[in-house]
Amino acid sequence: MTLVESWGRQPAVRQRAVEVGPDVSGRDLASHPSVLAFGRGHSYGDVCLNPGGALLSTRRLDRILAFDVSAGTVVCEPGVTLEALIERVQPAGWFPPVLPGTKHVTLGGAVASDVHGKNHAREGSFGHHVRALELLRSSGERLACAPGRNGELFRATIGGLGLTGLVTRMELGLRRAASACFDAEYVKLARFEEFFRELPETEARFEHAAAWLDGLDRGVRGILGRANRAESGARRPRPPSLTFPCTAPAALLTDASVGLFNRLVWRRQREAVARRVVHQDAILFPEDRLLRWNRAFGLRGILEYHALFPRGEAQEAVGELFERVFASRERFYIGVLKGFGDRARAGFLSFARAGVSVAMNFPFRGDRTLRLLDELDRVLVRRRGVLYLAKDARMPPSVFRAVYPEAVAFAGFVDPRFSSGLWRRVRA
Repeated sequence: MTLVESWGRQPAVRQRAVEVGPDVSGRDLASHPSVLAFGRGHSYGDVCLNPGGALLSTRRLDRILAFDVSAGTVVCEPGVTLEALIERVQPAGWFPPVLPGTKHVTLGGAVASDVHGKNHAREGSFGHHVRALELLRSSGERLACAPGRNGELFRATIGGLGLTGLVTRMELGLRRAASACFDAEYVKLARFEEFFRELPETEARFEHAAAWLDGLDRGVRGILGRANRAESGARRPRPPSLTFPCTAPAALLTDASVGLFNRLVWRRQREAVARRVVHQDAILFPEDRLLRWNRAFGLRGILEYHALFPRGEAQEAVGELFERVFASRERFYIGVLKGFGDRARAGFLSFARAGVSVAMNFPFRGDRTLRLLDELDRVLVRRRGVLYLAKDARMPPSVFRAVYPEAVAFAGFVDPRFSSGLWRRVRA
């Protein structure tokens, strides 16, 4: 058994996970009052936890079962990490089409959260590249699911928070990758509104794009990074990574220390626009420059507010969120803006849809932080936004019903033995 917690440490729940392997059966699932698969624990809130029930660790379900080099498809078990997949397929010239900000997550988790990357306008979400999967239900049934077979259950499983059963294998489509480098362009934004002015050109010229935000600057300045994969032959070293050594004292991250860091990041780039060739990890996996960086927030942890708004509402909605933040005593220490294309959602509860998203990481400071996020919820609902469930730790049922009306249909596909802290919270 392994003691686990969520990435954000909010809610402050730790529980044990029991490992399952390739011989897992319906009997293993039915032997507990409730179960939930657990990968590497990079979800922020209680979507990956099951207080009072069992967690099934997929670390031993980590085999790459088949790789068709000519077709660019791969069959994997759910415990395979994105890092392991890349190491296997990139030497043959292939690469996963969609990746989140870290490669230290499992494929099972990527399916359950229907993760997105910085290239949604071109490639959609992770679920758009899942060709088929096998789902083990607590009844003992093993169901083959694909768009044309058990299609509605397949769609419920993509972005389905791990609630429809245990994914035991999946087939993924890959894409060609000429090199391990990107041609990148970094644009300084004096205010966040400039991101929206740059968005049409960004989406026309670049596949990958996201803007880092300074949440302590009143104008919310930032740096927009945008990039395309470089041609064959381009070479750059992988950026070094460090590991945050231990859980920090609560006072380590303060407005003063984060403000100093943000000013250094802003001033380091002197040009309005900087262009350079970089290793793919610098664009795709910025979170991996400092592994276990969540420890820097201390035992009280992080609450991330990750909202997405329709294009017509996005700039005003994001500006209104920032106004509420600056009117409060709170500040966000990590912020990101990203554009999303108009591709149809892959799953019932998929977050990725046409619009613009803003992610804000707040150090958890108790009721005052919760009161601010309740205020942001009012903007969210009025502006027709949606919150990312993989990052949520406190959304009330009323907001969930308002922003995820598809949950009514989705609930019919939930396995009766599968549950999570989040599912019980938002369904209360």
